[in-house]
Amino acid sequence: MRAPLPKIEPWTRPLTWGLPIETDRLILRPLKPGDAEPLFAAIQHNLPHLSKWLSWGEHYTIDMARQFEETSVQSLIAQTDLPSLAIPLPLLILWKETNEIIGSHGLVSINAQSRSAEMGYWVAESFTNIGIATESSAALITRCLTPNEQGGYGFNRVYIRHAGSNTASGAVPRKLGMRREGWERQSFVLPGNRRDDLITWGVLAEEWDGDAMRTTLKKPRPDVGVGPHPKPWPEGEHYDPRLLAHGDKRNVTDQYRYWTLEAIKADLAAKSRPFHVAVENWQHDMNIGTVVRCANAFGARAVHIVGKRSWNRRGAMVTDRYVDIYYHEDAQALAQWCDKRNITLIGVDLVPGSQSIIDVQLPEAAMLVFGQEGPGLTPDIIQAAQMVVHLPQQGSTRSINAGVAAGTAMMLWTAQHRAP
Repeated sequence: MRAPLPKIEPWTRPLTWGLPIETDRLILRPLKPGDAEPLFAAIQHNLPHLSKWLSWGEHYTIDMARQFEETSVQSLIAQTDLPSLAIPLPLLILWKETNEIIGSHGLVSINAQSRSAEMGYWVAESFTNIGIATESSAALITRCLTPNEQGGYGFNRVYIRHAGSNTASGAVPRKLGMRREGWERQSFVLPGNRRDDLITWGVLAEEWDGDAMRTTLKKPRPDVGVGPHPKPWPEGEHYDPRLLAHGDKRNVTDQYRYWTLEAIKADLAAKSRPFHVAVENWQHDMNIGTVVRCANAFGARAVHIVGKRSWNRRGAMVTDRYVDIYYHEDAQALAQWCDKRNITLIGVDLVPGSQSIIDVQLPEAAMLVFGQEGPGLTPDIIQAAQMVVHLPQQGSTRSINAGVAAGTAMMLWTAQHRAP
């Protein structure tokens, strides 16, 4: 017999918000008069990082920052109808050590009838990959799901939504033990009219243990990267003062420690080799991230994606930030792009008529194209290609992992065309 559905009373705002919320490293507080200008400066500094995911990123103005400041003040006024606000409870994330703004967090929508709230956040690029979003989310979830009489906000459910290709955002609810509640295919539009999936994660008050989560987040983690640079700091525009001050935990070689993203990308572009890599993405291939990571490692000039613009970036391990990525609608568009630049289009697949890649001389200006895992290259790509090569195999399987094949082919190209 099915258990009766639980009954809950509609949510009412708490008498006090108990702000700010503090963690070991962070302060979450509402905006106050004078915050608009430094917030606007922080967003402008992080535009290349934010505009990929946030529709307001490219068009953010100082007036919008001032409106955000005003909304924050309104959200704390008892007479305000909180659920009707565009952003019911906006909060800034401050780095406790320096008191600088490194992002924002808060409740972006409230459903009073179901006692549920949606959280949203962004973090400055120089503070990514060190658990800022996870730490601030855990603190806010604990406050949201704690009953009013115990100093919390009295919600029954908190949820997070993110674009399917934004794997960094998706890692936060996963680390927090939230359940994936929904996956809406191609229902979300990213900046540039890019169509993407929308993924929802949620957690109920009965499932959340704030004390246990704090203990989990405080467990020692293996050291990654380097800590703050001892003074005196090295000089040069390519150095990022924030990384010098707080340490560099990114997955970069020692040569690029403490460098800005822009400086690393420019240096890689200057040293890049004259070959490109393309992947057909007709079935939302999960291997594209691995291909991008290999392209970065072997010095490819760019990565090209043919077909769907949406792809899982998790396997790229953030290397997609350092490699130029182009999108083409179909095989014909890719072929035309290559023709205009005198780049030889080379299909890589084990098909009738293909040549062993180790028996041919690969052109220096080359576009290596890889197909989907399983079906391989489409007939359109094979017809458009000026050469079709394959990796010689001896085993029983017809194909190997697309990421492995791509990395092997790139390595063979570099073996034929040694770097100066």
